[in-house]
Amino acid sequence: MPFLKKKSINPGAVLKYGVMSGLSQFFYVLGIIFIVNNLDFLFKTISEKNNDVFLFLAPTLFLLIFVFSATISGLIMLGVPVYLLFDKKYQEAGMTVLVSLTTLFLTAVFIFLIIINF
Repeated sequence: MPFLKKKSINPGAVLKYGVMSGLSQFFYVLGIIFIVNNLDFLFKTISEKNNDVFLFLAPTLFLLIFVFSATISGLIMLGVPVYLLFDKKYQEAGMTVLVSLTTLFLTAVFIFLIIINF
C-alpha cells in the first residue's frame, strides 16, 4: 500500500499537538465542571418558584450542555488528526490521537492519585 508509506514523521510536532490536545481537553472538562457546580444556585431558585418548568428545563439544559460538550471535545481531540488525515499524513494522525489519549489517561491517573491521598 503505497499511500501508507511516509517519508518522515515529525515526532516533535506529533508530541506537541498530542499533549496540547490532551491537556486542553482536561482543562475544558475542569471548566465545564466549574460552570455546572456554580449553576446550583440557579437551579434551586427555579425549582422553588415553578417545579413543573424545572422538571422540563433541567434535563433539556443537561442534554444541550452534553451535546455541546461532546462537539467541543471532538474538535479538541480530533481537530489536528483530521487535518493530518486530509493532508495524507496517516501515521502522524494516528500517533497524535494516541499521544492525546495517553495524555488524558495520565491526567486521569494523576487526578485519581490526588483523590486517594485526600
